[in-house]
This record gives sequence, C-alpha cells and structure tokens, in this order.
Amino acid sequence: MRRAKRAAILLNSVVIVITATSCSSASTSLVKACDPPLMPVAGIEGRKFESVIKLSPFGDGEFWYLQDDLLFHPVGDAPEIVPKGFVSDFASIPAVLWPVLPSWQRYGPAAIVHDYLYWSQHVSRHVADDYLLRGMRDMRVGPIRQAVIYRTLRLVGGFAWESNRRRRLAGERKCMPVDQLPTRPQETWAEWKASHPGA
Repeated sequence: MRRAKRAAILLNSVVIVITATSCSSASTSLVKACDPPLMPVAGIEGRKFESVIKLSPFGDGEFWYLQDDLLFHPVGDAPEIVPKGFVSDFASIPAVLWPVLPSWQRYGPAAIVHDYLYWSQHVSRHVADDYLLRGMRDMRVGPIRQAVIYRTLRLVGGFAWESNRRRRLAGERKCMPVDQLPTRPQETWAEWKASHPGA
C-alpha cells in the first residue's frame, strides 16, 4: 500500500511538471513537444489496428515476442507492419509506477508498435510518438494517461531513441528469424541471444 501511494505521488509530480513545462511560453521547443494536439483532429479518426495481437512470453516473464505480424494502419498514412518474431517489453515504465501505469494495459498494442518504430527508426521519433498517441486513442486509453505517456516521451524519449540507435549499429537485434523462435518455455531472451549470436 505504501509503495502504491509513493508511486501515485510520483506520478502526480510527473504530470504537474510535464504539464507546467509543456505549456510554458518561455521555451518554444517545449511547447512544440506537445505537437500534435492531444485532442482528436480531422484526418486521424478511425480504426488503426487491423490484426489480433498474438504474443508468447520468454521464460524471464519480462520480454515477449510476436507470434504473427501486427498490422497498424493510421488513417491517411502508410501501414506499419511489426514483424513476427519482434521482441518487446511493452511500455518501458519504471517499476515504481506500475501500480498506476503497468507495462501492459490498454496501451499495450500501441506500445509494441512504438517499441518497433523506436528500434527500426525508419520513421522520425516525432512520427513514432505520434503513432503511439493515435494507437492509444484507437485502444480507448483514457485522455489523462494519453497525455502523461505522450508528453513524457516527447520530453525524454530521445535518450531511448539514441540508445537504440547505438545498440542497433553495434549489431544487436530485436527481431528473431521466424524459423528460429524459442522451442522451450523456460528459455529467456538473454539465453536466446546467447545461443544465436549470428541471427
């Protein structure tokens, strides 16, 4: 109970700080971090997810991988296909906040797409964050959670983006070949990577 209360207090502090900074007129860069607007706008309404999510867990219980392609098609934009075998830990939220913002909730499908776009980086970070916001709307995530997650990403997501870029350039992979998916339920993501160094 005390841990949950501390998490709630921390989350409230995050919301207050993010709202205050993002709406401040003192810095145009912080104001731009709120774009696109959090309220629905013309041209982005409608269904985005067009396939059922099929996932399997690794033995570590932290990482999961797609058992089939995940199709996300934002209205007015080209579709994004997260490939079978892609590995995700869903929303990368600190454990202290899990009582109020768990890593998997209604925003889970959008988090997988966002995780993939942050890794592949074939679109800009701004587009990746925009797709997360649109995916959360499609999954009917509450507006307060939308705002907290989206604004936090616009402010601090660049660290994860840069970290992913370095790891990818170093040869790390987050998408397993479809013919090399785990065959044992006990196998962890770390064990799979160790046993498939050239995959």
